[in-house]
Amino acid sequence: MEFLRSLSHMQPLSRYVLTRGILLTCVMLACALLMQVWAGGYRYDTVLLCAYARHTQDMALLVLGAGLIGSALLEDVLVHGDT
Repeated sequence: MEFLRSLSHMQPLSRYVLTRGILLTCVMLACALLMQVWAGGYRYDTVLLCAYARHTQDMALLVLGAGLIGSALLEDVLVHGDT
């Protein structure tokens, strides 16, 4: 419950960074799923498409991490930067 309470007390700019990072991660994971479905299985002619899907999935995790760390650092600067 403490986590949800801290989300409600975030600064608007850091909440914006966090929500946009999560949305971009969801879009990238949906695109990776779409590529996997479009490939239809791991065959000789779909190897490159499966590699692109795997790379998109890895980059989605990187975007999520950057959004989480960036929003946390921004929150710290906005709250404690005045002192």
